[in-house]
Amino acid sequence: MYTPIGDEHLDESTFQEGMARLIRMTHQNGHSGPSARESPEKVGDFHICKMCNHVWKIRKSNPNPKSCPSCHSTIWNSPNARKIRCARCGHEWVTNLKHPAVCPNCRSRTYDLPTLMVRCKICGRRWEDAMNQSDATCPNCGKIPRDSVKILPRIEDMVANDKVEPRKKPLSISREDVDSLSKQPDDYSRFVYLNKIGLGPTEADILIRYMNEQKPVDIALELDIPLGIVFETIAPYIDAAGTEVN
Repeated sequence: MYTPIGDEHLDESTFQEGMARLIRMTHQNGHSGPSARESPEKVGDFHICKMCNHVWKIRKSNPNPKSCPSCHSTIWNSPNARKIRCARCGHEWVTNLKHPAVCPNCRSRTYDLPTLMVRCKICGRRWEDAMNQSDATCPNCGKIPRDSVKILPRIEDMVANDKVEPRKKPLSISREDVDSLSKQPDDYSRFVYLNKIGLGPTEADILIRYMNEQKPVDIALELDIPLGIVFETIAPYIDAAGTEVN
């Protein structure tokens, strides 16, 4: 029996991954017809688990097994089955969902974004940060605690041609919306919620800034929009919350 050189130094997962890759390459090189386009979980006479890369020969008695004999995953051959790594906390998990809502470990909704747009609560400076450490590095203040950083809606999430014009219909924000907004974990979540209840990207940005205690005049200056648009956007929120203009 042939034993690969240095095989004793390979762990099982590395060996199985190499076997899976070798079988796929061999099958592709030896076939040019339709059979070469088989699904990645079934190559030639072998099954390959998409979760752990375990390779086993197809049995006539059980050609379509319900689970992988190694990791026991029941989604070993699912089209959407894959491993995901959270960009915030590093947690890895297996999912069959096309786009999971949150990371099951840290509950972050931004688990699939390499970097986030953030703002320093101390000096107001904005920058992009991976936000995967216990602290952050502000370009102005240096290292600061993670809770001194605000996560902001990303520029890419905003429509480039979003016209800032007076609305034909007034915004509708209820007391329930105010309560729901107060329970959101970060600005990104608030941005998503406001989009769902009908606010445009710029309107959501205005309201989130106001909720972060930014003055209406400063909001208008930073976004380069008329002050009237700012007041028109925040007025329904103020009425629903029963507060006064900051």
